[in-house]
Formats: sequence, structure tokens, C-alpha cells
Amino acid sequence: MDLVHENNRIVTKAEKLVIDYILENKKEVTYMTASKISKEVGVGKTTVVRLASSLGYENFSHMQSSLQEEFIKHQLNERMQDVSENIDNDNAMIKSINKDIANIQATVDNINMNEFEEAIKLIGGSKGIYTIGFRSSIADAYYLGITLKKMLGNTFPITSTGVILDHCFQNANENSVVIAFSFPRYTMQTIESVRYLKEQNKVKVISITDSIKSPLVTISDYFFLTSAKSLSPLYSHVSSMALINAIIATVGQYYNERVTKNLILEEEEISRRNVFYL
Repeated sequence: MDLVHENNRIVTKAEKLVIDYILENKKEVTYMTASKISKEVGVGKTTVVRLASSLGYENFSHMQSSLQEEFIKHQLNERMQDVSENIDNDNAMIKSINKDIANIQATVDNINMNEFEEAIKLIGGSKGIYTIGFRSSIADAYYLGITLKKMLGNTFPITSTGVILDHCFQNANENSVVIAFSFPRYTMQTIESVRYLKEQNKVKVISITDSIKSPLVTISDYFFLTSAKSLSPLYSHVSSMALINAIIATVGQYYNERVTKNLILEEEEISRRNVFYL
């Protein structure tokens, strides 16, 4: 951002429009393509590419990487400052829990119940269900995936590259649904995997993310926003987990007979294998 500011006076009028857009949309431009930026600004793609060279970068990708690094550093500094200013050793626990209570309430307020019910029916009616989440979203994707697998059967949690992701690429189709999780800083592997499955395999996509500006939103058939605000330097996943529990409860209600049958089979298998002490 500093380099953009420093060179703001030596660029063309069209390039200055791009600079103004970058400065006003610092978060969004970190993952937007040159084509997308040019479309938003109303200039040619070559203008965006030429700007990178004018600012001293080898190409647009290098400029974007620099913007990403600076945004991440600025964001982390802001969060650390917020932590130091708003919390102390005596009230950290209470304030943190209250923040998560507020997150859950904000999430409930954001949910469109008609869309939520449609998403549940999409999940229940799909031949294949894939939950996907990497890095900090692994727990979310795994918890929902393994629970739906017990309840509905045809579910595959994807939390790393490998056999299950390859299976998804090869077998998912228009009768499949992908439930994707991604939160700042939005893992590239998640976004690009879901984008590929949406465009090439024609799967339906349900996303659980934190913002309307999340890159998952534009490739989703249904998206649900969960507040992820936190008093720590990292984001909270409490409201995401609360929404997962709501999905699980509603699936159990809508598909009671099917779920009961599968859980009985699961219990029989657990007993046969002597999995638990109790």
C-alpha cells in the first residue's frame, strides 16, 4: 500500500482509478484477478497489468502478493492492538465468552430460514455429500462431515489433499453437494477446489463463511454468514460450530427414519468392533 501511495502522482489517469480502487478495497483486491479489478473499475485489463509495472513490480501477481503480505501484517497488528486495549488478565475469560454469545446471536439474525430449509433438503436429497475445509476450518468440515456420514451415509469429509479430494473431483456431479468452510484469510485450496467442482462437475455448493465479501459467496448456491469476531488475534469458530449443530439437528428432524436406521447400523458396528469402554 505504501508503494501505491508513493507512486500515486506518476501514473496515468486510468491507472490512478485503479489505485483509488485498491486503496478503498484493500481486503478484496488481495484475491481478485486483474480482469475482475479492471471490470470493477471500468478500465481495460492491460491498465491493471501496466500499473504493476509502473509501480516497480515484475507483474500483476507480484504486486498482488505484496498487497496480500501488507494487508495481512496490517490486519494482525490491528487485532493485536485491539486485544491489548480491550482485555486484561482479570476479565479475559468472561469477555471472550460474551463475545462468542454475541457472535451466535449475530449469526442467528443473519440466517434466512427459507434458504436454510432449502439447504437442508438439498443435503438430504443429494447422492453425494462432501464437506471441505482446510487449515483453521478443518475442525468445522470434519465435525459436520463425520456426523452426516453417520446420519445419512453418503458423506465424505475433505480436510486435506489426497485420496478423498481426488474421489470428489472424479465422482461428484450435479447430484452432489459440497458444503465448504472458509474464513479469513480464505485458504486458496478451498476456494479453487470448490470453484472447479462448481464449474466443471456442476455440483451444488453450500458455503459457511464470515462475510458477503468472502470469495466463496459468488460460487455458492446457498451461503450462510457466521460471525467470527474474537478478542484473540485469531478468528472464532464458535458460531460456525453452532450453525453446524443446527444443521445436524434439522437433518435429524427432517430425515428421522433414515437417520435412525443408519445410527442403529452404526451402533451395531461399534459394538461388534468393541470401540468404546462403555
